Amino acid sequence: MQIPLSFLLDASETSLENVELKHRELAAMLKREAREIHTQAEDHTATADLALWLRQNRGELLAHRQQPQLLLRYEEPRRKTA
Repeated sequence: MQIPLSFLLDASETSLENVELKHRELAAMLKREAREIHTQAEDHTATADLALWLRQNRGELLAHRQQPQLLLRYEEPRRKTA
């Protein structure tokens, strides 16, 4: 959002303070929303990586399903490159 320079130059101290506070509030709100979106993206990425890992290791998991002592070794999923 752009505010005309003429307004800012002619504005009272109170008006400038209000502009500052309002825009700091808007910036904080946008940053909060961005953090929430980032967290959601990370959650979806983790779920997708888990699904890929399970697809790549399902046979081994099912073969040893009855062996509770089985320890699984985690490796980063192999993603297809475009």
